[in-house]
Amino acid sequence: MKKTFEVLNGFLIVDNLNIKEYKNMKNDYMSLCRRKSRECFEKDKWNEELGQMETISERNESYKEMPKRIKYAMDQVEEEMTWYGEGRWTKCWNGRMSYHAGNEQVILDYLEIIPFTPSVMINISPDWKSSKEKMTNTTKGKRLETLIKKYLAESQRYDYYSYVIENGEDGEHIHAHIVAHINPKISKSVNTHLSKGNHTQQLKKYAKGIKGMEGTIKGVGVTKTFLRCKELEEDKLDYLIEEKKPEGHKNKSIMSGRVEVVLFTVK
Repeated sequence: MKKTFEVLNGFLIVDNLNIKEYKNMKNDYMSLCRRKSRECFEKDKWNEELGQMETISERNESYKEMPKRIKYAMDQVEEEMTWYGEGRWTKCWNGRMSYHAGNEQVILDYLEIIPFTPSVMINISPDWKSSKEKMTNTTKGKRLETLIKKYLAESQRYDYYSYVIENGEDGEHIHAHIVAHINPKISKSVNTHLSKGNHTQQLKKYAKGIKGMEGTIKGVGVTKTFLRCKELEEDKLDYLIEEKKPEGHKNKSIMSGRVEVVLFTVK
């Protein structure tokens, strides 16, 4: 299985993890549904007075009666498991159960699971030496912030994001780290946009209209990492906080603390 967590590194390219693979490995829908539909659980507890283990019954706090559609889906999958000789759960069975239930959302609603939706980390390190204008580090930071806002606000690709503008270990390397949540309603087109490197082209386009940033955005200075699981997303959000950075990644000072922006609410 591909890793879902890496050592903190703002410019590290992490292997992509297929979100459905991750969810399937973490969530066996059949077992989760069986567990939720049980009113009580039996467990062993040590009885000091008797000097032996005893079985007690404990109420299932998350109990909810299983819908008939899900019961039907489980019966169908169990029959398929026997037919195909698997006899055990593998990641493909979640897909089969979703199919028989009508769609995956039917199961998620019963289990009260809100699916994780991916984000992306974009790192921007402008080549300030290519600028035709002499700027202070403060001005560079403000221009870079303008660039970030212009790109992230276009086309509703992202519904909310967090970013930080930093100056590096020596105080002269003005760069930015962004964690942007992909709009789940258009995730396919956003993934294509990012995979083809169109985000870099858009950043270059906006940089042309910002005084002092013309020609500073180059392919090598823009990196991205898809955050396809919660652990990786939390890892990268932590990276935006100076106190949580590992040694070797800290800055001389911070241009801006972690900034959080909500563009719109997905309904």
